[in-house]
Amino acid sequence: MSPNTFIFMALPSEAKGLITHLKLKRWQGSRVYSIFVNDHYCVTVTGIGKAAMAAAMGYTFATFPQTVNPLIVNVGIAGHGQYALGTVLAAKKIIDLDSRRCFYPQLVYAVPVATEIVASVSTPDTAYRQNYVYEMEAAAFYETALRFSSAELIQVVKVISDNKDSSVEQVTPQWVAALMIPALGSILAVIDELSTLRVQLPEGEPLDYQRVLAQWKFTVSQQSQLKKLLWRFQVLSEKPLPEAFESGSSLLGWLEQEVDQLAVNTTLL
Repeated sequence: MSPNTFIFMALPSEAKGLITHLKLKRWQGSRVYSIFVNDHYCVTVTGIGKAAMAAAMGYTFATFPQTVNPLIVNVGIAGHGQYALGTVLAAKKIIDLDSRRCFYPQLVYAVPVATEIVASVSTPDTAYRQNYVYEMEAAAFYETALRFSSAELIQVVKVISDNKDSSVEQVTPQWVAALMIPALGSILAVIDELSTLRVQLPEGEPLDYQRVLAQWKFTVSQQSQLKKLLWRFQVLSEKPLPEAFESGSSLLGWLEQEVDQLAVNTTLL
């Protein structure tokens, strides 16, 4: 069994409806995390918080290491000052409010839901001081996911569970499970769009990978970075890879700047 779509959810109540809808079975190989799988999907219940999220992701991808370019999604509840309960939103920017680090999901597909800024906090924020979607895992999720897949295939999807008119104190496991059911259509629509994008990424090695390896020497870490950047370049650009570089390091630097700019241009279209 080798799933190609990995969904990480902090709470069992968040995951219950999706597990049932996708007809997933508990993975008996894990006594550490609750993992549910079929031939295509893997749902891991991570626990609350950034550290729990990162640890669960590392464990999951060590358990299922075979997938090339996995689709990786974080789904869960979040708070916002104005949005109605049950609203489904995708992240256009993620802020870690502890470290102030920012991440920018690459929205190079037709996003079927509204997009907002997602802010990760260490404790629940009920003041809603900024126009953010407040939650506790997205920053760690996104940073960790970049180690395992191409940025275009990573997304955060949140369902509004509390706002200024409905306090987070009213959120119970039973209520969360019920809240997630009508959101499933929108959540799965995001996953379907990402799946369509994923088929554009070739299995195996990207174009020019072996040629570039033969031309310059790369460390193991640089080889992994090179492969991910070449995959992204193939998806975002129709032009061939230039050949006039002085070194492998200069090629990596050019690729990183180029795919970032191409992603920004595509998002603005």
